[in-house]
Amino acid sequence: PDNSAPVWRTVIWFVSTYLITRWPPGAGRAPAFWMPTDEMTFDHERDALVASITRFVDALERSPKTKTVGNIIGRTSIKRWSRIHGVHFNHHLRQFGA
Repeated sequence: PDNSAPVWRTVIWFVSTYLITRWPPGAGRAPAFWMPTDEMTFDHERDALVASITRFVDALERSPKTKTVGNIIGRTSIKRWSRIHGVHFNHHLRQFGA
């Protein structure tokens, strides 16, 4: 659902993708994502991540103007999402020293 407000989504977008491109440790951490389950293995999670990135890049290359809805940033193009994902992914690579 789009729970965004015009001013808030504009501020979040600008701050999180242009001002703070090096997110601080723990920024926006959701507790559910920090609770591994018994069925999670590194290989499974890596393969799921690679598959998800591949689907995203394929969709971006096919139609960069396609709009999707984000809970906080509202309706935005998949091209704008690529900026958010790039900053986010880089944050996690730095967490692991990559």
